[in-house]
Amino acid sequence: MSTDSGRQPGIELRQIFAESVHFEHRSDSVTLPAHPAPGDLDVQMQVQFRLATDEQSGMLRMLVRTNPESNGHYTFEIVVVALVGVKQGESNMSVTEYAQASAAALLYPFARELVANLTGRGRFGPLWLHPFNFVAGFIGGGMIPPSARSTKAREAKKPAATQPRRRGK
Repeated sequence: MSTDSGRQPGIELRQIFAESVHFEHRSDSVTLPAHPAPGDLDVQMQVQFRLATDEQSGMLRMLVRTNPESNGHYTFEIVVVALVGVKQGESNMSVTEYAQASAAALLYPFARELVANLTGRGRFGPLWLHPFNFVAGFIGGGMIPPSARSTKAREAKKPAATQPRRRGK
């Protein structure tokens, strides 16, 4: 499909939701002062895409979790999902092209809000995901972050299923 850069993508957002949420304080949280310095936010991000068999719709997933090696005040893992599809009569790019170019940028504000809302209910107040340059931070302007190059590079094309996730503890 030839994309006209002067037109909108012709893709609609059909639904967005939190697929899973896990949150906890670190084990010594009650011994810390109520308002400690926030420190650096050390998170890992992963974006996945699954295309429907008709290639007219797809599912975009963003997983954001604290780095298991960090010693932050909170540990969390969230997954945000968007269901997208081609707008009939307005198509300007395929769902795959849209996902590769824009999935992370579409999902990130929803992930940021979920993390802030979730951590805001914790003892130390909300954490905000910092702004992220998706063009520079992802392989070739696509949707796979550098931290996932070895295990997720094949998923940028057309994965058959999402990969199993591990819960660290």
